[in-house]
Amino acid sequence: MAARKQSQPTARSIIARQETPADTVDPNASGTRWLSVEEMAEHLGIGRSLAYQLVRTAQVPAARLGTVWRIPLDLLDASLLAEATRRKE
Repeated sequence: MAARKQSQPTARSIIARQETPADTVDPNASGTRWLSVEEMAEHLGIGRSLAYQLVRTAQVPAARLGTVWRIPLDLLDASLLAEATRRKE
């Protein structure tokens, strides 16, 4: 009997297991926390519609896995800090 080839996890299986993309790509990942759009909205104190608009228009860093958006918390905070710094100048 031939051994079964182990396949890469799909986006659906990643989401079902509540893993982040970094966990599936690199086991030595830096531990980046990935937020859902709803979690991002809560983190920023904005509404869900505005959060989706920011993601769709690439105003915040995000990755799309099938139909689900994920936002890396460290990059989100860094981009907000950069925007705040740029506006002060």
